[in-house]
Amino acid sequence: MTDSTWEKLGQAAAEMGMTRADFIEYSASRSNALQLDLFGLSSTIAIHSSKEAEVITKDTRKNGTGLANRLGVSSAALTNWLKVGQMPEKTKAHDPDGIAWERIPGSTKYRPIL
Repeated sequence: MTDSTWEKLGQAAAEMGMTRADFIEYSASRSNALQLDLFGLSSTIAIHSSKEAEVITKDTRKNGTGLANRLGVSSAALTNWLKVGQMPEKTKAHDPDGIAWERIPGSTKYRPIL
């Protein structure tokens, strides 16, 4: 990382009230790449992990267990959110990529709202 990128990373972190380390951890937990250009910077830092990132498209379908695992919640939470009409908001808040999900009418599967 160049000195100028390091400084810009510090500026972006300060704007969010974080240290550079906290900013990088926060950003890495939300995606597979730290997109510094979101803060007016031109650098991207790839985050490598042992688990390959899942690509979600409009055709992605998940059963309740698969979606619950992705969101880090129980299947019962999904059922409750569905019953009270909070499925899109709650799933978006829990999804690692901020994707909202809905149940496919007449099915036991869920699909992303993209």
